[in-house]
Amino acid sequence: MQGVNFPTRGKPDQWGNPGAWRGGQWIGSPSQGVGNFVANPSTYELSCSAFALFVMSGGIMNAIRNPTAFNTAFNSRSMSFDVDDIGQATGALGGLLSLRETSDADDWVPGDMGKIEVRNPIIPGMFGSETLIYVGSNQWRGHLGPKDTLGTLNGWLEHCATWSHDRTNYTATTMPTFGADVGEDRFFPNVGLE
Repeated sequence: MQGVNFPTRGKPDQWGNPGAWRGGQWIGSPSQGVGNFVANPSTYELSCSAFALFVMSGGIMNAIRNPTAFNTAFNSRSMSFDVDDIGQATGALGGLLSLRETSDADDWVPGDMGKIEVRNPIIPGMFGSETLIYVGSNQWRGHLGPKDTLGTLNGWLEHCATWSHDRTNYTATTMPTFGADVGEDRFFPNVGLE
């Protein structure tokens, strides 16, 4: 999904076409709101979590192929996907996403959505994690700006590790741990699976 920008530092997500969204809630139906995102990605400025959930929603909507069934599956009118806890954000998707936990950082199935957690981030919340979708063939999709961003898991870990605090402010005895780790939660769609 090309064209979606990352929000300017300190600004909230921008929800695209004001005719389809107002204050993080769609005007009309969930399928219309997600459809607007799919049709007009360049009008959106989203965090990585919101971006990943919109992409997952678009894929689920495409797999269901029935806007009424998709609309019925939503638990709420809210599409406030910009939260630190993806588990809370997936509540709007009702039974369309499931969670599995794994301690194996390499345990990914195409279609899984998960996070890389940054240890001691420079700006908690903004640079505290990166939400990724595994697309297969050792490629993960993240969101750093308007270009389609694919990379290996190791590449994403190395990139996210650069978001740790400036190491010059610490002595050897006060140095916290830096770097990034793969989170244990994997969310996957309950539809479109064969």
